[in-house]
Amino acid sequence: MATLSQILAGLRADQQLGQKETLGMLGESIFESEQSIKEGTRAYQEAADKAGLDIQKYGEKGAKIDTVQRALSLIPGAQIPAAILGFGLKRARKKPKFTFDVNKAAPGFEGRLFADQAGKDLLSSVQGTRDIVSQALKGSFFNDLVSTATSLYGSYQAAELMGTVSEGTTFMDFLKKAGDTTPAAPDVSDTFLPNPQDLVDKYGGG
Repeated sequence: MATLSQILAGLRADQQLGQKETLGMLGESIFESEQSIKEGTRAYQEAADKAGLDIQKYGEKGAKIDTVQRALSLIPGAQIPAAILGFGLKRARKKPKFTFDVNKAAPGFEGRLFADQAGKDLLSSVQGTRDIVSQALKGSFFNDLVSTATSLYGSYQAAELMGTVSEGTTFMDFLKKAGDTTPAAPDVSDTFLPNPQDLVDKYGGG
């Protein structure tokens, strides 16, 4: 039969073993929490960088469309069709999106037991980037309309410099004349100009 001292020694041994196991589990939970934060932060930075590049490409594609529109507008009577084509190409561009989900990028992030503040900071950064991307594309319809009109006005100024419009012709007179002289179905197959469908494929896609 075990003595009291033997029983107490056994209890202390069990207690120490339990403490070691608890500390081991605690250390493992801390490590897993830190790893989920690191993985989530890495994935977020990659997604944010990609969103930034997508927005840049979106703007560059719009600038190229403006250039094409101005080039087409140099053809007498083609100003209105060029503006319509330019606006359509801009609306056909694929809008950049930021759809990052930290819980999918870093499994275990939501159920972590530690690194609470670091997790909140990461979520705040994700939401901030989402807001920035949304704000950058806000009013894109109006912006595309203004940009198309600006390019159309640029063609009017180019026509003035080239002397293809009479002196004293206003911008509205220019548009009216362009509308009156615009052919119903202009044939540009034998010119240097690209096929409109090729422009849609090149500038309107993602």
